[in-house]
Amino acid sequence: MLLKRPFNSILSFGILFVCLSHVQIEAAFGQLGSDRISPLFAENEIIDITLKSDFPFGSYHKKSKPESFSKFRASLIYDWNGQKVERSVKVQARGSGRLQQCEFAPIKIHFKETIREDLFSFIDSDVKVVTHCQENKVVSRQRVDGFLLKEYLLYKILKAASVSVFDVRLVRIRYVTMGNLEVANRYAFFIEPIEHFISRNKNVVKVIRDEYFEDAISDFQMDTEKILNFYAQFDSQVDDSNYVANNLGQLLILNDDWVGSTRSPNTKSFLTTENQIISVHYDFDLSSLIQKFGPRKSKQGHTYPATVESDMKWILGFCSTERSGEISVERKSRLCPSVVNKILPTKDEVEKVIMQFSALATEDLQEIIERTKVFYQALKRVVQALEEQKKTGAKH
Repeated sequence: MLLKRPFNSILSFGILFVCLSHVQIEAAFGQLGSDRISPLFAENEIIDITLKSDFPFGSYHKKSKPESFSKFRASLIYDWNGQKVERSVKVQARGSGRLQQCEFAPIKIHFKETIREDLFSFIDSDVKVVTHCQENKVVSRQRVDGFLLKEYLLYKILKAASVSVFDVRLVRIRYVTMGNLEVANRYAFFIEPIEHFISRNKNVVKVIRDEYFEDAISDFQMDTEKILNFYAQFDSQVDDSNYVANNLGQLLILNDDWVGSTRSPNTKSFLTTENQIISVHYDFDLSSLIQKFGPRKSKQGHTYPATVESDMKWILGFCSTERSGEISVERKSRLCPSVVNKILPTKDEVEKVIMQFSALATEDLQEIIERTKVFYQALKRVVQALEEQKKTGAKH
């Protein structure tokens, strides 16, 4: 466990985050970010990799015994600077929801140590790999690949829109057994490890592990008032700009697995050098752009299919309405105009990222382009509406 809470009061939690000095933060949470950026996440070119292991890739099933979570010996084989490299690693099943649903297991690859001047330089922990999931012959390979490719693209879109997100790298993996029997040859993508995210973000100190919250709740022994105070203290240190941008980003990609809270599912929280808390979201497989749900509203009230009017209504409502589990409406309304104005100019870069992604079918790209046009038109109208509100308020 990263940090065991030695305190039994909400006051101590506040002192921990508000009063720690720069040196104390390093001692409590680990070293600050560095320049250790891996070539794996420095480029966008699709690379070919062979993963050799007797891990039961295609035969894994959700009812498999616990040993399915064991680490299997494996080799990664790839080209680096014109040379063939074979590297010893371990592979393991991962995930919860996907693990229950996927016929082809999502995995993580464990690296024993980092090697300089290598594709995987500065990666010395485990890396999540999003696999194609379905092997069902009823669903076409193009459609299955489309699910994965669209999710990969959503990460890239959020990054282009200046929303905090993990880096990803698209690859083609040839899965083979130790006896060189090919199991599959499909698209996949690597998700940037937490340590790597910290390395490339100079203002980020360390991840706040889930265990920290679990320990705190345990300490309070189901005392509702103390638990609520604990989360209120956490929310008081949430970076407002990051929070608003994340909500707008999830609207942009029409993520259905999102509740708007500062502690939404599929979220990692980080402590910054300013003693603020930022969140980074991941796992976008339940985006309406991927699953193509029928007409509906998401948990957070996103309308699908989205229109300029529905997006505009949602954004203005988000910025002006007090909602349970969110930062206060005063904090949201104060930051909404500046965050909207920060994201609005990213339209061209977002469209460029989409149009340059040739791996995805044209019709899928066009649908995502149309979605972004609606979103940015709504942002423009939101800016106009906020300006009108400001003028009206000034008159009164």
